[in-house]
Amino acid sequence: MVWPKGKIYSYFIGRKEYMKRAHIVTFCLSTTILLFIPFFLHPEEIKFSGGNDYDYSVGCYYFGYWFRKPMGRDVPMDLLVGRWNERKPLLGWYLDTPYTMKWEVKRALRGGIHFFAFLWYYLEEDTASTDTLRDSASIHSSLNGAFRSFLATNDVYKMKFCVVYTNHDHFGVPPSQWDRYATYWAKLMLRDDYFKIALKGGEKRLPLFIVWSPSSLQEHWRGQQGGASEAIRRLRQIARRVGVGEIAIGGCIDHSNPEVWDEGYDIITGYNFHSSGGVPPGKVGKYDYLAKGHLSIWDSMTTLGKPVIPVITSGWDPRPWPGTAKGSPYYPDRTPKKFKIFCRLARDWIGSNEKSVVVPKTVLIYAWNELGEGGYILPTVGEGYGYLKAIKEVFGKENSSRK
Repeated sequence: MVWPKGKIYSYFIGRKEYMKRAHIVTFCLSTTILLFIPFFLHPEEIKFSGGNDYDYSVGCYYFGYWFRKPMGRDVPMDLLVGRWNERKPLLGWYLDTPYTMKWEVKRALRGGIHFFAFLWYYLEEDTASTDTLRDSASIHSSLNGAFRSFLATNDVYKMKFCVVYTNHDHFGVPPSQWDRYATYWAKLMLRDDYFKIALKGGEKRLPLFIVWSPSSLQEHWRGQQGGASEAIRRLRQIARRVGVGEIAIGGCIDHSNPEVWDEGYDIITGYNFHSSGGVPPGKVGKYDYLAKGHLSIWDSMTTLGKPVIPVITSGWDPRPWPGTAKGSPYYPDRTPKKFKIFCRLARDWIGSNEKSVVVPKTVLIYAWNELGEGGYILPTVGEGYGYLKAIKEVFGKENSSRK
């Protein structure tokens, strides 16, 4: 049988188009499998998922919005696709949505994180700062977007949280609006998932509220009657008025301004101590020295006569942020193994200073996702679940008594 030329041409053209489409479909399916199988079935996650039984409360600072031009800085492309791409989360370069927050909370809980300490910012233009979640369009509209996602979705896993009033620079609440925001914070403390601690000598658990910069609170209240002490007094008063009762207010340590501790703080803690490695600004240091340098800082905190929540600086290498690294040391040699040793150091220090710490024995880690500054423990392309495994192995109940 002889086919007409036109029919032969149509047959081969049609088959060629069919094969082209088949290749496209195959490529799309294979790409989807490659992308999403690691996402849902990461081998390390399967291996180390398990119970959540701990002698210690391990908290982790959470900074939302870092990915979308934080603090007026452009995110450098070599962080996203180049030199620093090992910092890429296993979740991908994500927005702060309810879906991604659930993913993070689930992994954090499995890895031994008991609560997130959310950095909360006052934003004059952001009317949603005191609102709960409005809609999906506004959820990642501000520095507090991740926090709002957490509040909207935490009914699933019931992870604990506390508020860190991040008041540096222009992020301080004006005294004229203080009562409004204090009321918002106090109402958050009524939630069952708000993190509570007991001060030494006390049995009742109190909601923990942290002031990022006590010195900035002083500055913002300068000229107001009572100064920063009045701000703290009013926050306590409002907490009692809305039904919370007494609260525990912590401040991040500032050795250059010791008088702030007389203004009504209950607890001394910190955000990170990246200068503790004994390295001049702009120079490279060793992570082991950074860890050992924390011992003297934790010891100095106990001399101020208030309970202490020690802080672990999980890492510090801000070179991806143009301008930040110029006046700062950095420690590029950190690894999950070295971080685990650092965690043991903190655990043993708490065990030797039980009269100086809060109940339950609590440690704060800087940070979950300070990816630009190099202080992060969330699962990443470069290290997988290494840092979370270290936390669970050191602070888990079955391991916390080991030396």
